Amino acid sequence: MFLSFKTRPKYPAELIQQFLDNQSKELELKSQELELAKQRDTNNFEYSKIATDAQLKDLTDERKHQREMWSNSMKVVLACILALTVIVCLALYVGREQFILEIIRVAFYGGCGAIAGSSYQKSKRQESKNNVE
Repeated sequence: MFLSFKTRPKYPAELIQQFLDNQSKELELKSQELELAKQRDTNNFEYSKIATDAQLKDLTDERKHQREMWSNSMKVVLACILALTVIVCLALYVGREQFILEIIRVAFYGGCGAIAGSSYQKSKRQESKNNVE
């Protein structure tokens, strides 16, 4: 019933050697696969680091650009207000009150149109941003 050491089947030495060679080759392949996975992870990490740095720089540049655009817009608005003030002062000096009323009407309607156009553009920009995301 019980197998003793004497009745155990004997395997040829070549078969055992072949089995050990196969095992060592499998271990080498596993080692190479692990090395490749490690290299892939390292490359992915480096790529992610570079992409994050590029995105940070892009966002910084975008903020700077927005700040410059706001500053330039305010300069234009200030120049328009200054020009209107000079024109109104000259018209008062010359005695053209009706001309001043027309300037105020044009400034009012033009300002309302500019505000409406700006709001429309801003809503379209927000809508396109939401569609992209």
